[in-house]
Amino acid sequence: QSKITAALPTRAAEKQEPAQYIRYTPSQQGMAFNSGAKQRVIRMVEVQQDPMEPPKFKINKKVPRGPPSPPAPVMHSPTRKVTAKEQADWKIPPCISNWKNAKGYTIPLDK
Repeated sequence: QSKITAALPTRAAEKQEPAQYIRYTPSQQGMAFNSGAKQRVIRMVEVQQDPMEPPKFKINKKVPRGPPSPPAPVMHSPTRKVTAKEQADWKIPPCISNWKNAKGYTIPLDK
């Protein structure tokens, strides 16, 4: 019983609307055109959709995430002037190789 229900279509076919009849008068008249008839009656019917047909469009697109909650604020101490001594302490000497010294830097022994 469960195999039968699994094999059945998940969506039922929609009911068809009643047919529409349209009177058509072609612009070119004569025995050579339109089988000699002055007018035609056209029956318009909507094509029934197959319920087992796979979907025509891909709907599994990834939607971009919304913005996350705002990050915690970073608390900074108030700004102050940098002294010449602090600037000298933060100065990093240029990189000097033991093998090559193209610029001829002299290295103090205390550093």
